[in-house]
Amino acid sequence: LPLQYDDFVLPNPEPETLTVEYVYRNWLFHGPLFQGISSIDKIGTEGICGVINAISIDECLKDAGKERWLIDPIMLDSAMQFAGIWARHYMDITVLPVGFGKLSLFAAPNSNNFHVIVSVPNENKNGELLCDMAIYNEDGRIVALMEKLGGAGSKSLNRLGSQPKALRGAK
Repeated sequence: LPLQYDDFVLPNPEPETLTVEYVYRNWLFHGPLFQGISSIDKIGTEGICGVINAISIDECLKDAGKERWLIDPIMLDSAMQFAGIWARHYMDITVLPVGFGKLSLFAAPNSNNFHVIVSVPNENKNGELLCDMAIYNEDGRIVALMEKLGGAGSKSLNRLGSQPKALRGAK
């Protein structure tokens, strides 16, 4: 994956992308706090990319004071949701994360908006997903790279996405 978001090219993206509202209503099972995806920009057989919006620590923890995240759990989970969307779209399964090979942190997040790229090699099969995920600051510079992010899933887990839930920002 590139160190600069602007250098990323997704080979053969589909002409139309999925909508954020559709995936949160039908495929994903996250409550409003963890619904951080704001756009799905491209999806193709080799990956997916888009934008996430994290929230501040005070919106997550009561009396957070001047504390800061070492790794923002909303940002990280929202970024991993792109891998789940890819798996549902191309493998028709809901995957849950089971681990990763390596996490490299390059820079401190400098905003609440991030670009995400999930790169998926062709070796996925039998309910297992293996991919690499990069998170970039709004200016396009890399913040974090998670290599060999693994997920396990099945079609029977697809029912989790169809459960009623509130959407972030919905009234």
